[in-house]
Amino acid sequence: MADQPAHHPHFSHPSSESSLDPAVLAALLQVSGLASAFSDELDARGLRGAVPASVAPPLVAGNKVIGPALTLRYLPERSTAAQLAASGSTGHLGNAALAFTARKGQVAVIDGGGVTEVSLLGGLAAAGALASGIVAALVDGAVRDIDEIVAAGLPVWASARTPASGRRRMEAVELNGWIGFGGVQVRPGDVAVADDSGVCFVPPERFAEVAAAVLGNLPA
Repeated sequence: MADQPAHHPHFSHPSSESSLDPAVLAALLQVSGLASAFSDELDARGLRGAVPASVAPPLVAGNKVIGPALTLRYLPERSTAAQLAASGSTGHLGNAALAFTARKGQVAVIDGGGVTEVSLLGGLAAAGALASGIVAALVDGAVRDIDEIVAAGLPVWASARTPASGRRRMEAVELNGWIGFGGVQVRPGDVAVADDSGVCFVPPERFAEVAAAVLGNLPA
């Protein structure tokens, strides 16, 4: 049996299969005002899933992404950074677990638990996520190494920017569980739709219906 990666944590829930029609995705990515169109269709169905770009703006304007959510939740460490360093701990960030679990086409959706002073995603983590098949990262929290993230080519939406590392300050506590993002509930496999206006999260069982309505409402 092949060796397992060192970071294969017990807090990880199994990923559910989620397949999106490539032709539908290609058509949707041509839609102007994509997130706004999805927000309108969610409203029409009584679903809460829209988060404005004022809450989590993109690092680079002009990107559009659609993909199933791979969720990761953080809480502050219970020990101080100095104590963890003295004990030899490198910390409990979840980037390795995220990359190990990721499936091609997923969007990483990260819940920082309201902490914006320290980073949950930097340049190395962004490059690793991209190499694992993740197509974008949505971070309800802070990111750093902005120039490196942009150079890596991973589209990122984040609520804050900081130079301070989250290592030994933040602990990944659940992977592929239910989280909050910008005041809305996000579940694993929800379809994330993001552009310059913000982000929408669509329940997977409603995505085909909502996407068809978005495409059907295009001008003839």
